[in-house]
Amino acid sequence: MKTGVAKTGVVALLKGGKPGPVVALRADMDALPVKEPAGLPFASKQKGKHLGREVDVMHACGHDAQPRS
Repeated sequence: MKTGVAKTGVVALLKGGKPGPVVALRADMDALPVKEPAGLPFASKQKGKHLGREVDVMHACGHDAQPRS
């Protein structure tokens, strides 16, 4: 295991007991100083510190997607 990747990241290699396909897993636990639109059932209600101020935060990376109807 390697810790401290990009300050707070962790990289680990899990080896199974049998040969076969490989699965990659990525899990994000970060938040950006962004306020989500009101009224969304999944909207973040969390607060965090950014540049010394308390701000709304959410996980807002580009690979997240919301299906459109």
